[in-house]
Amino acid sequence: MALTDAQQQEIEAARASEAPTRRPSVPALEAMLYEALPVL
Repeated sequence: MALTDAQQQEIEAARASEAPTRRPSVPALEAMLYEALPVL
């Protein structure tokens, strides 16, 4: 199922925003956080 343009724009907007925390994080996992992945 393909994403609509509106859904893709929402994902890109969420990916562009930053929310720094005091918790340690892994940059590689942060990069995958807002990625549309196919599911069964």
